[in-house]
Amino acid sequence: MRACPVFVFALFCLLGVASSSTKIQPLQPVSARIFDSEVAEPSGLTFCSTTGHLYAICDKSKCHYIYEIDAKGRVLQQYEFDKSLRDIECVACDDVNGVIYIAEESRHTIHSFILPVNEEDYEQGDEYPVLKPVGQFYIEPASSDSKSGIEGMTYDTKRNLLYITNEKHPKVMYTVQPDGTIIDMAYPTFDSGDLSGICYDTAEDFIWFLSDQNERLYISDLTGTEIYDYWDLPMENPEGIAIDNTQDPPMLYIATDPSAPRGPSYVPALFTFVKPSIGEGLVYYDPKNPPPYEPQPCDGCQEVWDLAAFYKQVYDDNKQHAKEMEVLAIVLPILGGLSIAVALFALIAYFYVKKLDESEGYYGDLPTGTRKPWYTRVTSLFMKPNGDDGAGLLDEDA
Repeated sequence: MRACPVFVFALFCLLGVASSSTKIQPLQPVSARIFDSEVAEPSGLTFCSTTGHLYAICDKSKCHYIYEIDAKGRVLQQYEFDKSLRDIECVACDDVNGVIYIAEESRHTIHSFILPVNEEDYEQGDEYPVLKPVGQFYIEPASSDSKSGIEGMTYDTKRNLLYITNEKHPKVMYTVQPDGTIIDMAYPTFDSGDLSGICYDTAEDFIWFLSDQNERLYISDLTGTEIYDYWDLPMENPEGIAIDNTQDPPMLYIATDPSAPRGPSYVPALFTFVKPSIGEGLVYYDPKNPPPYEPQPCDGCQEVWDLAAFYKQVYDDNKQHAKEMEVLAIVLPILGGLSIAVALFALIAYFYVKKLDESEGYYGDLPTGTRKPWYTRVTSLFMKPNGDDGAGLLDEDA
């Protein structure tokens, strides 16, 4: 292992900072767990106080389920929905009305189902319970950018509203009624890069945002335009966020998506934090007089970070191998062409000399024992001394 990756690995494990050594006092988790294998690519997260459980979704093509999970990322139940739905990026729980929502990112379509609490809330499928649909509606795209769509969604149970985010280009927060009527569109201007997750906080009456591009957590007003505080996060690809205010202290959960448009894959993990408060983040950070910051124990974090570091090392090794193969792809044809040219020239020269030897002319009269090897004789043909037509063909010892 080279020195630079060793240093990066050591720093990564020490601080739990996944991708940037410039992060300032990143928010410290109390636990982390790798999701069960069913949740291969978690891209959305929500908490339902009705059941006391988290719900996650996965945006792989085979993940046509909402996964009910515990605080350790273990799947308790998975509920099936229509297999024609795809690219599911977010999930939101409405405890008041007993509804759970999911969103298709690229199709800009929101689907709602009865929140499965009792057996009558779902149908029995061949293998898993099947969710009962309530309705659906379409959100007009904020731009023509096909690479950016609906990325976050949360439910405001106090106002009976959905907050839905367009990831970027531009960043938009829609305020939407349950029937799909858009009553407001806000354009967050804070430097988040993108909006990968959103969660309404019923206890504080404000909104939490995630950015997987900046790897940060933000607290905002209900318009998404005024930032009260923010934190660097100790992981990559944060995509799902949920708040559980029923615990003491309240807990905050973040799910990481292993897929990445650039760079190495990450780990499908669930990180748990004590919910931070306004005034503890970087808005109030004074670099000249920084507050105390001591690494806190984290149950399971090292396992997650070690696996992420392993993925990064594999990615770096594969990238280096790919560069080496690119060089070979350029060099080998050149070397191969030269080799073929030399071999062809040698073959022609060999038969040319052989033909001369077999002829009855001047060269054929040279004694066989005095002839040089054919390859040196070929060279001599081009270097004959003036006035000596045969000297170049004779062995020097003859």
